Amino acid sequence: MSSLSLQINDPFITPEGLGIAFGHLYASYSMTILKQSQQALQRASLLKSVLSSAMLLRLNDLAHLTIQLIKTDISVHSVILYTHFVANSDQAQYQEIRDTIFDFLCNGITNTMSKPWEKESDDYLLLVSVFSKLPFDWLKKVIESKTFQVPSDMERYVFY
Repeated sequence: MSSLSLQINDPFITPEGLGIAFGHLYASYSMTILKQSQQALQRASLLKSVLSSAMLLRLNDLAHLTIQLIKTDISVHSVILYTHFVANSDQAQYQEIRDTIFDFLCNGITNTMSKPWEKESDDYLLLVSVFSKLPFDWLKKVIESKTFQVPSDMERYVFY
């Protein structure tokens, strides 16, 4: 047989991600591919696809490894992709990713920037851009969180 067709309704599952998941079943090269450096957005798309494929195939070990890679991959450039990935999912296994994203948005994102609160700086504009793309419930939760690092409560409400 030269080809295989599957009807899958998960928009995150791609042939590449599914191939890596099947490769994990029958070979040991999957982690090598996942750990290779790639552009942030390509890496995020691949990791989301591999995790979705691992969940579909019930490959708990691959899912756990991919979750760990996603957690270390969360950055200012990938956080929106991962947030939208887990925001509408009821998968209990994704809670670890949700918690890491929330912590990054409250504490980590401003630590990666030199001038996040200086109006009109590139960092401030990037910060506003990221927060403007968050689902509303995530934005509200982060802004209202006591752990959200802002210079003052006044800044919190000006930003909000």
